[in-house]
Amino acid sequence: MGWRTELYSGSNHKLIAGTPGDTYIVREAAGEISIGTDAASDVRIKPGFLELSEIADPGTPGTNKGWLYAKDDGGVTKLYFESTTGVTDLCAVGASPGGSGTEIQYRSGASTFGGASKASYDTTYNTLCVGDYTTALLSSPYYGLQVASTATVGINVLLANTAEPANFPFAFVGRARGTLASPTAVQVGDVLGAYRIGAVYGTTWAQSASGAVIEATAAEAWFTTPKYGTRLVVKTVNNTGSTAADRYSIEGNSDHVWHSSGASPTEIMRLVGSTGRLGFGLTSPNYIIEAGGSTTATTAFCSTMASASVSNCGTFYARRSKGSIGSETPVAAGDNLGKFMAGGYINSAWSAPGELVFEVAATHTTYLSGDLKVRLTNASNVTNEVLRVRNSGYLEITAPASAPTPTKNGTVTLSLDESGNNLIVTAKYSGGTSKTATIAFD
Repeated sequence: MGWRTELYSGSNHKLIAGTPGDTYIVREAAGEISIGTDAASDVRIKPGFLELSEIADPGTPGTNKGWLYAKDDGGVTKLYFESTTGVTDLCAVGASPGGSGTEIQYRSGASTFGGASKASYDTTYNTLCVGDYTTALLSSPYYGLQVASTATVGINVLLANTAEPANFPFAFVGRARGTLASPTAVQVGDVLGAYRIGAVYGTTWAQSASGAVIEATAAEAWFTTPKYGTRLVVKTVNNTGSTAADRYSIEGNSDHVWHSSGASPTEIMRLVGSTGRLGFGLTSPNYIIEAGGSTTATTAFCSTMASASVSNCGTFYARRSKGSIGSETPVAAGDNLGKFMAGGYINSAWSAPGELVFEVAATHTTYLSGDLKVRLTNASNVTNEVLRVRNSGYLEITAPASAPTPTKNGTVTLSLDESGNNLIVTAKYSGGTSKTATIAFD
């Protein structure tokens, strides 16, 4: 056995090198060089590029080697790079699934193009797919990035840096009108970006109109002067529905958060950020919590409890201190602790003709004693105390100084004696003396 070399002149330059029976041909013609055993399997070096002819699977490269070759796959020429282990690491195809663009895939654990794809890029749809490649995902609408898997998937943006808060991880999406080369300002209502969560209904992925959506829109037109008003909306789909509708909204332009419900959303709750007021059925609440509606069910406040204990019950608790929140100081005798008011609407205004007030009667070391008083507005539009329940059990009926004649202003006290058999009535009017009468019970 030995080596041989053959040179020929003519239209082609022929070089035969190798052991007898192994023929490798180098030809030069029309400004290109081809290498191979025949024209059908040549590797051609042309001006500016390399041309590979399709071949069968060449096998496995030797140690520390890699092969780059072209191979037929279902009538499509595909480019392969194969490493020492016999695993196809990189594939390129000229006609992608669902289109005619170029697709590049990285694969692991497979020796053919049909193995498990780890990453692919489709130039027809400008889509980068990370994870398990499937043509079902490459369907309209097409997106720039798809992450797909049969297991849990996620996107991590990680940063380790001690220069916080100057450096931080973030994801940015931006929107403009016009073109990328000549962008113009967004206008009121333009969607700036969205995060959408969907699923498969039937056999189709719900990617756009259905599912849950977190969406940012422009609350004003953005101009050169810093004007960046935005509105952040959370959308969901009503049961049996198919279109995501607004549920929660954080309004940057008008400083409030609102909640809506139903297939055709209607605002039912609003938190006004500038005042901290919460309105149910109201867009501009006047109190810290206010409900508005046309029925008792939409305006009543109810505390419901289920308990076997006789001491447990639904509770409304109002409390007061002096000083400030976080720096409280004690209340004193005569201080009002809380009140319940009832009012009505008349002559373009609200009026409260009555109130129930809890008052401090006396302060003690660790507790307070108190009285309950009723204040009512009379025909002269003067509000006075007319009834008081003392903590000792006395009931006082008061005729105020503003009472119309012939009523005398003063106080009537009703109490029971120690035996419980006699009602003691004590009356005193201003400037007069007390009068006491005893009513005996049979």
